[in-house]
Amino acid sequence: PLWTEHAQETLPYVTAGGLDVGFNTVPPDINTVFLDGKKQETFTRQSPQFIFWAGFWGVRKGDSISMRIDTPTGEVWTVPDFAVDRNQAQILVTMGRKRTTPWPPGIYKGKAVLVRQGVNNDKSIVIPLVSSITIPMSDVPGVP
Repeated sequence: PLWTEHAQETLPYVTAGGLDVGFNTVPPDINTVFLDGKKQETFTRQSPQFIFWAGFWGVRKGDSISMRIDTPTGEVWTVPDFAVDRNQAQILVTMGRKRTTPWPPGIYKGKAVLVRQGVNNDKSIVIPLVSSITIPMSDVPGVP
């Protein structure tokens, strides 16, 4: 064999992973996200919408992806889990809200989790991606 038994145990094969995660004011394009484009914008209380996005690689049919945003007011935004319907080399998932009133200032924390249930005594795979962004009290540059 190419690898010793010890090496195989120490360096297990990884079948999926997280690519990147962030926030934008417009839905991102998968090529922009993964080819070093602009990944995170500056938010203000007047930003038109609030989009949280996450990218994963090696997703398989049957995987699920959950997403949530914890707001500075204690509110939790969620969407129904995304069920992966086919194997994909990479995937970009998003959730968000449009502004109806100014966004409350403070820290917004986003979390996306890819889950693959174990089969035939294999371990389940859980891959979390997290990001946060702060919306300042003032929309004036340089004023917190």
